[in-house]
Amino acid sequence: MAEIYFVVKKETLNFEGLFSVHELYTTIDQWFKDKGYDKNEVKNEEIVTKEGKYVELLLEPWKKMTDYLKNVIRLHIRIYNCKEVTVEIDKHKVKMNKGRLQIETEGFLLADYEDRWDQHP
Repeated sequence: MAEIYFVVKKETLNFEGLFSVHELYTTIDQWFKDKGYDKNEVKNEEIVTKEGKYVELLLEPWKKMTDYLKNVIRLHIRIYNCKEVTVEIDKHKVKMNKGRLQIETEGFLLADYEDRWDQHP
């Protein structure tokens, strides 16, 4: 049975204002690729409400360290009341998003993730 050893326990980042959902996803995805992590999207949900969109994304990218140990980073991203707005940046109209963003981060090591130790001690 796999064992979990937490390196970082639930750190939370909150932001409210203008941001680009597309740029956020792209930046996160590229960072994990650059660091050698394999993508693992556990949940991707979008609900439209009268206040705006609610988006929930759970990512658990991982990197194999050894045959016994892998590194996992869990990102739980929630976007509340997300609306598309147009803003002017350097005299150019740009589509952005406005809303409240919450990102919870956890990092842990997963030992014996293939149950090799339990099967052959």
